[in-house]
Amino acid sequence: LKNPAIAFRIEQVLELYPNAKFIHTYRNPYTLYASNLKYYRKVVPLYTLQTFTDAMLQEEVLALYASHMESYERTKSRIPEGNLIEVKYEDFIREPMPVMERIYSQFQLEGWDAARGAFQRHFAAQRSYRANKFELADDVIRAVNGRWDGIRELHGYRRLEPGGAGRP
Repeated sequence: LKNPAIAFRIEQVLELYPNAKFIHTYRNPYTLYASNLKYYRKVVPLYTLQTFTDAMLQEEVLALYASHMESYERTKSRIPEGNLIEVKYEDFIREPMPVMERIYSQFQLEGWDAARGAFQRHFAAQRSYRANKFELADDVIRAVNGRWDGIRELHGYRRLEPGGAGRP
């Protein structure tokens, strides 16, 4: 299930499925913030009755992901050893096959040899896809540095500074 909200419910999932397997994907927080904000700006007006200012949407993105990561970091130790894989999004996008093979291997899933060709065809069909590129304004960098700097550091991403060069 691809659902970030599961990070808030690890204990409940484990109560229902004690041997559940978890794949946690993390991403560069600067592009994650820009991507989520774009999504919120597009989707929230379609599905809500109230009006949200852009400042409210920005705060929601910042607060929700910080809460998400706090919950995940607090509860991931309850996942049985060998049942959690953490994947850097950029590594998966660059070379998805080794990541898929690692998932099958670590989780001792059957059928890798049969599934390999289907995965290769799927990833080959996706080669022309280009992810959104985000121009990271100084206010975005300040917001991420102010609220998600620990998350950025935890995952080993380089800290950007407002007005700096070499953006992701």
